Amino acid sequence: MVCLSNICDYPLAQGILESKVKDLGIKVDSAGKTTYHSGSLPDNRSIEVGKKYRVDINKQKARQFTKLGFEYFTHIFVIDLSNYKKIMA
Repeated sequence: MVCLSNICDYPLAQGILESKVKDLGIKVDSAGKTTYHSGSLPDNRSIEVGKKYRVDINKQKARQFTKLGFEYFTHIFVIDLSNYKKIMA
């Protein structure tokens, strides 16, 4: 899953999807198009929402999406058209 900076929405989306497919052996990851927050933990508000629904995203770290993502993952979800155009370029 790819968004702009990988600290708010998509770390939470990653955690939710991981909790849904944990017994299926599916690898779920999230990344940002930019390096603004690379290495940072998810935003505290996202962590709190996750806790509320028993989804632990404390150990995630923001990272930048790279071309290798196209080789490694079979499905890539992008938050919006602007970020889609950027990763496709």
